[in-house]
This record gives sequence, C-alpha cells and structure tokens, in this order.
Amino acid sequence: METMIAFAVMAAVLAVLLPGTTTLLQRTADDADRTLALDYAASRMARLGISEPIIVGASQENYRDWTVAINVIPNAVLPDIAAVDIVVTVSNASGASLARLTTIRLNP
Repeated sequence: METMIAFAVMAAVLAVLLPGTTTLLQRTADDADRTLALDYAASRMARLGISEPIIVGASQENYRDWTVAINVIPNAVLPDIAAVDIVVTVSNASGASLARLTTIRLNP
C-alpha cells in the first residue's frame, strides 16, 4: 500500500513538473535562436563597408529560415554618414523579429 501511495505522489509531482519543463525547453530553444540571429546580424554589420560596399537603400537576403533586411539610410545633413539598420525575422507565418542592430557608418 505504501508503494502505491508513493507512486501516486510521484505521478502527481511529475504531472506538475513536466509542462513547466516543456515550456522551459521551448524558451531555451527560442533564446538560442535569438542569440544566433544577433550574432549573424553583428557579423553582417561588420562586413558592411569592409568586404562589401555600403549601398544606400534596402535589401533582403535569406539565411536559414530567416529573412535578413538591411536598410541603409543616408544622412541629409552629413552626406558622408549613413544609418544602417539590420533586422532578422523568422520567415514563417509568425514573422517574429529575432534581432535588430542599428548603427552609423561612414560612406566611402
């Protein structure tokens, strides 16, 4: 009888813990995606102006199941400076934004 009660208590505890564990694992996977997206956006930002020219305007590229939007906006007051905005979003139905980096760069 004691064994049956112990199993019942253990089943009740597991029933409470398993949904929380599933949520925690999903959050961990989402955080890993956000970290990777931020790292990709930072490396993409670092390439601008070094291995490829800075071109004013908007462009898009795909990486994994993400859409990477790069928007270079010229400065009206200082023509040698441009604002660069990189947004990484998921390409599925949710379209959730994973990372966004904005900086200014010198236009060569």
